[in-house]
Amino acid sequence: RLLDGLLRRWPCSIPLLSVRANQAFAQAEHDKGRQLIERIWQLDGEAELLHQLLFRRGSRPGDRGDQLAMFDALAASRVLPLHFAGYCRVVRTYRAIDQKDPLMLRRCCDALAQVLAALDNDPDTYRCLKPNRENRAKLLISAHLTRLRGLMALGDHAGLNQAAVQLEHCAQRYDPFAIDRTTATRMTRNIMRSLTIAAVMAWHADDPQRFDVTVDQMERLRQACHADRFDLISTKTHEDHRGFADEVVTMLNACRW
Repeated sequence: RLLDGLLRRWPCSIPLLSVRANQAFAQAEHDKGRQLIERIWQLDGEAELLHQLLFRRGSRPGDRGDQLAMFDALAASRVLPLHFAGYCRVVRTYRAIDQKDPLMLRRCCDALAQVLAALDNDPDTYRCLKPNRENRAKLLISAHLTRLRGLMALGDHAGLNQAAVQLEHCAQRYDPFAIDRTTATRMTRNIMRSLTIAAVMAWHADDPQRFDVTVDQMERLRQACHADRFDLISTKTHEDHRGFADEVVTMLNACRW
């Protein structure tokens, strides 16, 4: 009540709005928390609290069920930009996998399909120069990988195969030299993981041509990540993206028909 009273007096105070939003989420008032974060975004053009909730697991209130409900509410926002709403859908899918909730997981996979369609239909996605967490190409690959994992958890092999084919088409359009170079480096492991699943699905489909095309795309991206343009970023990342790419492509090359 005190915070609400203060906000009536200072309705544009970002610190007060942030504290009140945190409190709302802690009390499972998820729609209220979403409205407050939307207000922060409209006032400030930033949403540091939402960034922390998405990318700092320790800052999330409640158990996994509470977090699933929270991100479900946030993903429904029509005010927040796509990179926030999209990552809310990514995180809630992982929570649904943890909860072993097939109905929610199916909803999550369907919602990710909508995100993927919006991103894929935007030609600027494949030449996005925004930084890592705001980059549309990065969100595109993260959403692909998350949907693949969700469909695996559902045991939906037909859906998984279709999603793998869609990823293969996406990978053919993706050029790491056309987007922000730090983002291109940091998403190497995720796109390699995604394409590995696509290669496995091609193998299960007994389709050597499709398998070769997928592994050839991985080889193209492996060579790209070793370009001089990415040297400085590669030395600063905690993960060995280049080593990961080398090992996974070597493994799959040995599996060609």
